[in-house]
Amino acid sequence: MVERYFPYTVEDNIAVVKMSRAPVNGLDFEFLKQLGEISDELGAVDQARVVLITSNFKVFGAGLDLKMASKMDKEKWHNYVLALHHSFNKLENILKPVIAVINGAALAGGFLISLSCDFRFMGEKKGYFGLPEVSLGIPYLAGITKRLPALIGRANAIELMFTGRDIRAHEAKEIGLVNCVFKDEELFEKSMEFARMLAGKGRYTIAAAKRCLNEGLYRDVQSNLALEHEAVDLTAETDEIREGYASFFEHRAPEFTKLKK
Repeated sequence: MVERYFPYTVEDNIAVVKMSRAPVNGLDFEFLKQLGEISDELGAVDQARVVLITSNFKVFGAGLDLKMASKMDKEKWHNYVLALHHSFNKLENILKPVIAVINGAALAGGFLISLSCDFRFMGEKKGYFGLPEVSLGIPYLAGITKRLPALIGRANAIELMFTGRDIRAHEAKEIGLVNCVFKDEELFEKSMEFARMLAGKGRYTIAAAKRCLNEGLYRDVQSNLALEHEAVDLTAETDEIREGYASFFEHRAPEFTKLKK
């Protein structure tokens, strides 16, 4: 039997989803498949008027499963690009308010999961964002080059993507990356309070507004799909990506400048 990575309960008209792929919610193919399926399911659950997504672990999400990625050739990478687009578009287009409750590190794909939600609430000390792809030689995928600047502007997006630095909760709030920052011990309940408020609003008004709001961005993200396949061709099976994997598994900084062109 396949393990369920997205168990959920419904209370007070709120579906509470706890991502549960041990140990850090790595995005393998099965995780992405289940993300698409649960997005469809939650969209159809009538008693759930709001969706809240958090993690069962100390990490919200650590992104690409690097053990899997280190064995992927270009063909597998191209299939992974398609799987990412399919699952994240499903999540983004649930016609209900979706809240990411970021209780720990949201890195790479974990960051992207939160970007596909309507609201992002973060724990004051434990929550933070990071885009480590640039330190691993891995391409940015799943429409982040459209989703991130649409949220925080091109200049801020470029800085985060080119440097890969971590961004803590209060800075994320200042640039509009998160909606609210709460004390870690209050994060879940404060998020539930907000979700209960949303659950009392007009569900069809919200659904119609979300469809309209997402339409332009959805087209932009879809148009980027071909470019992401080109990004895979540029990066996969290179010495740089192999050095990125090696540095990660050996717990050291990558030495990209020592590589031959």
